[in-house]
Amino acid sequence: MKPLIGKKILSIATNLPGPTACQKLTQWGADVTKIEPPVGDQLNHYFSDWYKELNAGQKIIQFDLKDENARELFANMLSQADLLITSQLEKSLKAMQLDWPYLNKRHPQLSVLQIFSYEDENRPGHDLNFQLNNSLVDPPHMPRTLLADLMGAERACAIALILLLSKTPPRCEKIYLNKVAKELSLPVRYGATVGDGPLSGNLANYRYYECKDGWIALCALEKRFLEILKRELSIKNLSQSSLNDFFSSKTVASALEWGIKIGVPISA
Repeated sequence: MKPLIGKKILSIATNLPGPTACQKLTQWGADVTKIEPPVGDQLNHYFSDWYKELNAGQKIIQFDLKDENARELFANMLSQADLLITSQLEKSLKAMQLDWPYLNKRHPQLSVLQIFSYEDENRPGHDLNFQLNNSLVDPPHMPRTLLADLMGAERACAIALILLLSKTPPRCEKIYLNKVAKELSLPVRYGATVGDGPLSGNLANYRYYECKDGWIALCALEKRFLEILKRELSIKNLSQSSLNDFFSSKTVASALEWGIKIGVPISA
């Protein structure tokens, strides 16, 4: 499926959300050109293989948009583009003459997708900030994934599709990554995954269990799964202790095989 064939996208978005979105837009057929600063994308310095994967199939050009001559070259590229994706602070966009009022006046065919950290568009931030702000981490433990960045990329893809495929006039749309993290925190805010919440590990049928050589996750929330477990284990009432005894005697592989065989949600 390549609905974006013939669409031209320019991106000056570095790090993770913008490039991740551009990866998918490229896969959907868009012609994507990424403009990087002379020092390159920070992601390339930390994770070169990840950088190569995200930028595959795109044109990569490095020049300094703070330079007037470079901005003029970029303006020529903008005149032929359908969408510009940015991730800079608002004051930086204005300094480079890439703010929406200026672009809309000079390039009326162009839509713009701006990725910001906060609704205060001049406040910097990173994924860890957004997760901590919204109680998605448990310090001092660090998160295992970059939740807000990756979900922000998905949001960017959805908005880019609307901007590129809708028949409405070109316009500017904004994504705030801290706001994305706030939406992701709904299970916390409504008590589903914390305290005595049913998805916090308090229920015997929705939690981790330790086997001889590792851990499994049992997620038997629905009534039909509970009945299966009771029947297979020959017990009337499930408890953490009864399930601990059962799984502690098994290897991860045998527990996983057993769970899949009886048809309950289990993983290892």
